[in-house]
Order: sequence, then C-alpha cells, then structure tokens
Amino acid sequence: MGKYNIDFTNIIDMAISRLRYPHSLGTKAKEEYAAWLREHLCETAGFLVEQQEWEDLRWLAEQFVTEFSEIETILEAAKRQEEAQAVSMVMDIRHRRFPVKKKRFCL
Repeated sequence: MGKYNIDFTNIIDMAISRLRYPHSLGTKAKEEYAAWLREHLCETAGFLVEQQEWEDLRWLAEQFVTEFSEIETILEAAKRQEEAQAVSMVMDIRHRRFPVKKKRFCL
C-alpha cells in the first residue's frame, strides 16, 4: 500500500527499517520489501549517501546485498555523490565480502 501513497524517501526509510528490525514481519512482506529495495538499489544508495546515513548504508552493503554487481551499484552511487567516506566504507566491505582471488602460476 505504501509504495503507491508515500513519498519515495519515506518508502526507503520504511523498507530499510522493516528489514533491519523485522519484529512481526511476515515472510511475504519481507520478500516484498526486499524486492522493492533491490529494484531501487541505486536510488536508495544515492539517498543514503546524500543524507549521510552511514549505518543504513553499511547494513545495505554488509547484510542486504548478495551479489557483486549489487555492491558495485552501491559503490557507483557513492562515487557519483563524491563522498569519500562512503566510497571508502563500501570498498572495504566489497573487499571483505567479495575478495579477489589471486591467480597462481604453476608449471
């Protein structure tokens, strides 16, 4: 219901809050919040960087995203805002969650 009547920024806050603190959150509702957040990941990350919501951005990068492409989306949003703190934090999380595998040369 909220996705049709509420301001976009309020939907971001609501979706993140419900997923971070899922008290009495049903499975279907959880899936809907997660699907909406994944669909609007770039806008959400940009909003969080703009508002300097570092804890929510950290949660988004550490707990919510599951694929490398999603963390890259968050990193690009931080770069567009030219916010060094956000870029550094997301890059650190990216290196911990998705480490680069070193190639080994053997004969």
